[in-house]
This record gives sequence, C-alpha cells and structure tokens, in this order.
Amino acid sequence: MAFSVRVYFINFGNLHKTRLIGQVRRLADEFGRPGIVGKRGRTNQCVRQQGYLRIVWPTRRLARQFQYAVAEFWGDRTSTRRFKIC
Repeated sequence: MAFSVRVYFINFGNLHKTRLIGQVRRLADEFGRPGIVGKRGRTNQCVRQQGYLRIVWPTRRLARQFQYAVAEFWGDRTSTRRFKIC
C-alpha cells in the first residue's frame, strides 16, 4: 500500500512560481531514495500545468513527515492532502 501526497500552491507571494515549486520538489530529496523515486517524472512544467505536485510515498509515516515539513516551511503558500493508493 502506498500513499500519495498532493501539494497545492495557493499563494506564491514574492517568489517566482518555478522557484517555489523547485524548492518543494527538492524537499522530497531530503527524505532519501523514497522521495527521489516518488517524484520521478514530476517536472516543474508538469506541476505548473496540473496545478499541484504529486509525490508517492511507500509508507504513511513518510507521507505524514513530508506533509509536516511542507507545512513548516511553506504553510501559508501551500496546502497538502494525503491519499491512500490501493
């Protein structure tokens, strides 16, 4: 069972859109191999077209930790939702 976390970008503030999207994508790298594999194929261009970033995590614990990290750094500019993938 895997868990998908979607990060929706609400307000970019004074940051450029690509910079904020890239920062959130790079945050997944800090979680090691699961973060790198989970964001595979999600480029900045793809995220801008879809309107959200989707990262697949192998465990609920990693998905929750990623959500907390995103909220800590960009809580006022992003929102996250977690989905279970069967």
